[in-house]
Parts: sequence; C-alpha cells; structure tokens
Amino acid sequence: MTTQPRGLAATLISLINQTNADGQPHAATLPRGLIVQVHQQPRKFVLRCWRIGQLAGENEWHVLFDYLPVACKPATRPEPSLVNEDGRQIYSASWQLPERLL
Repeated sequence: MTTQPRGLAATLISLINQTNADGQPHAATLPRGLIVQVHQQPRKFVLRCWRIGQLAGENEWHVLFDYLPVACKPATRPEPSLVNEDGRQIYSASWQLPERLL
C-alpha cells in the first residue's frame, strides 16, 4: 500500500501536473497566505513564492523546495533571488531539470 502525498507535497505535485499539462506557470495560495508558483519548461524548472502586502521569508522558499518531488530537484539546492515584479517581492530560483526527466 502506497501513501498518497498530503498537504504541501500534494499541492506542489498538483501544480507540477498542471504545468506539465499545458506548459504554463501555475500558482496556489497556501492556508497562511503564502503564494507558490511552479513552472516546468522543457529543460528548466522554476519555483517562486511571495505574499500579498508583506515579504515572504527566504526560509519559506527553502521549505517549498524541500517538499518538491525528488525528480524535480537538482543535485544541489539553489539559492533563490529576491526579485521585484509588479510591486511584489518574490523569491525565485530556476534550474536545469535532471537528464532523467528530459
């Protein structure tokens, strides 16, 4: 019997499945207001997070990364950049997908 992912892991898997289906970025708002966005392109994976009206913590991005499926992670954890986009402060990082996914 296999255990189905729950909570954050299930949300991330759902977003990954959506972006794989249509090639577009997909986002979800988590229960405490953190917005997470994933975008899987043919050779690149993008993970971003932000909050409305306040700065998300870099540690929140690291927690999201930890909950990604292993198949989507690079060999070493990237450090996110803080970018300003449309007045939002967004933690964002992208990396090449492992060869096994290409």
